[in-house]
Amino acid sequence: MNVYNTFISNRNDLELIRVYETMLNSYVIELRVDSRMEVSEVSNTQAQNIILTTRWSALVCTNEILALIEKHDIFALSVRQVDQFGGEHSIAICN
Repeated sequence: MNVYNTFISNRNDLELIRVYETMLNSYVIELRVDSRMEVSEVSNTQAQNIILTTRWSALVCTNEILALIEKHDIFALSVRQVDQFGGEHSIAICN
């Protein structure tokens, strides 16, 4: 996913952890987020977490990524938000 490497190189608050295929033509991208980034938490209200997940999806499901999904006929692409301790927060589904 060279597109994500390019995307991340322009940001100092995201780090690519890994990309892996989960099943035929479905991929997961894990990005480590900076500790200053507001993330969804169990202690947040549902409305707060929906807003944060919507923001995360808008950040990572770019037009360039959506075009790649279509070009390569990718069935599903999810982008996980992972904190510095390995905890998962929002998951964007780009498709």
